[in-house]
Amino acid sequence: MLAAGTTARRRADAGRVQALLGQVEWDALHEQLAAQRLVPLLGSRLLELAGARAPAAFADAVAAESERSQRDGALMELATLRIAAALEAAGIANVPLKGPLLARSLHGDPGMRFSRDIDVLVAREDLGRAAAALEPLGWRRERRAGDPVLHLVLTHRSGLPEVELHWRVHWYETEFSASALARARPGLDGVRRLHAEDELAALLLFHARDGFAGLRHPIDAAAWWDAHAGPPGVLALAPIALEHPGLARALCASAAVLDALVGVPADRLLPGAARPAWGARRAVALANPLMHGKPQQITAEITLVDGLLAPAGQRAAFVRRRVLVGPDELPPGTARRSVVLARAEHVLRVLRRLALALVRPRARPARQAARVPAVHPCPSRGRR
Repeated sequence: MLAAGTTARRRADAGRVQALLGQVEWDALHEQLAAQRLVPLLGSRLLELAGARAPAAFADAVAAESERSQRDGALMELATLRIAAALEAAGIANVPLKGPLLARSLHGDPGMRFSRDIDVLVAREDLGRAAAALEPLGWRRERRAGDPVLHLVLTHRSGLPEVELHWRVHWYETEFSASALARARPGLDGVRRLHAEDELAALLLFHARDGFAGLRHPIDAAAWWDAHAGPPGVLALAPIALEHPGLARALCASAAVLDALVGVPADRLLPGAARPAWGARRAVALANPLMHGKPQQITAEITLVDGLLAPAGQRAAFVRRRVLVGPDELPPGTARRSVVLARAEHVLRVLRRLALALVRPRARPARQAARVPAVHPCPSRGRR
């Protein structure tokens, strides 16, 4: 976690990192990095810090996985550029999200950010046309349905990575992504890129949408801060939070976690320093950068963070999305039983896990390894 921070945070923690490197169980470290697909990025940083103390087996594993990741990242980058070009040729404005282009921009190499699929932002009204424009390239809609809640999934007949056509980047917004898409401008390769502050806001929203679980989004945010930090006194995300108040709670909670975990200063992102409302504080406390716990409970905590950060008027949508799921989202074998019974069992199972996540105190690694601020810029007013 200390190696994941901003350059300033890593410099400040250099002595502590060196002391911890003398106690590392390298096999366990590799396992943790592999679980989060961070071997190339964090493994290389740790090798540089450890020097001769790192065993040859760890160095060989990092080298092998970095080579494979660079090869796969280059292929993903080519596919992403081809998709973006096809959409532009069809007159569809689009911006690739996350993935190899972000990895090259923030980390210098498309292989430094492993991706299983290709995420592209388009306007909501362009979803159908975008899907049709990619059919000649072999990508087709996974299922014929109405507008998706978040994105439209396209699968490839030859087994290439899926394409996810997003019309928004977070559950609790319908206008930010459209505004960000309108502000995007082509790069040197002709592919549109988000405006820098829009990109940072998107990173924070991805982080919140994933329930503050894992290190991948925090590392990206730290790298963004190293590359784009503005002068003191300029609040990078204040205009976005003001224009889209429904996102303020998610942005502020994410900023608090990033401040504690990787050193992106929350007071340089958003205004104020009042203690947040109870729900946002509880969401911050659920941050799980090392993904500790059973997968089902991690999923429940991600769900709980989603609910805790829901703005007023979105609680019903949260319940429909996370609790009252459709028949196709129920466990396998449901078709052989009553859908009503299976859905009731699912609701009880989700509520039980949510209750456990809510009441169980847990000392998160973020609090143990970093300096958690006593105050941060989450709004204190409004519904809990």
